[in-house]
Amino acid sequence: MAHNNSNIPTEPDIILSPIEKSNRSSQENSDTLQNSTNFHTTNKDTVAKNTTKVPHEKQFSYLQLFKYSTTFERFLVAGGVVSASLASICILFCLVIYGELTSLLIDRSVGIGTSSPTIFLQLFGGGTKLTNATREENLQAIRDDALAFGLASLVGALLQWLLLAIALDLFNHVALKQQ
Repeated sequence: MAHNNSNIPTEPDIILSPIEKSNRSSQENSDTLQNSTNFHTTNKDTVAKNTTKVPHEKQFSYLQLFKYSTTFERFLVAGGVVSASLASICILFCLVIYGELTSLLIDRSVGIGTSSPTIFLQLFGGGTKLTNATREENLQAIRDDALAFGLASLVGALLQWLLLAIALDLFNHVALKQQ
């Protein structure tokens, strides 16, 4: 059995025409607009009171940051920069071996003609150059290429990790000496 509570209205008490609704909404919007303008002026006053003028700060060049460091610490920072730069080359290495693998996959799927020459996959046991090979030879070459790609990716990732660890260690060593 449904409960009927007479205190809760089921229909609106006042039925407004569209004109009355627009008049009421424009009155509410004007009240909100006045309040927001007052807030805006109050906010400007508060910001003006709470901001302080900072005197002209002295500018330093990048090299002046090393004013109190020793020559050895400067060499450590340079070594860290070189190590981090060498680590970024590993990203390019991974892009090149991915391109070589993709090229070989297309060549081996077509199976006609000579496969593309590779540079890095040959170093890791893949990239065999085939000419008009059979399906079985192409499938075996794809397996070899995939294994070479995996090994090359592992070597690239480990080398990148090692170079970044060295760079981070050098930077941290110099930073801890500055305290």
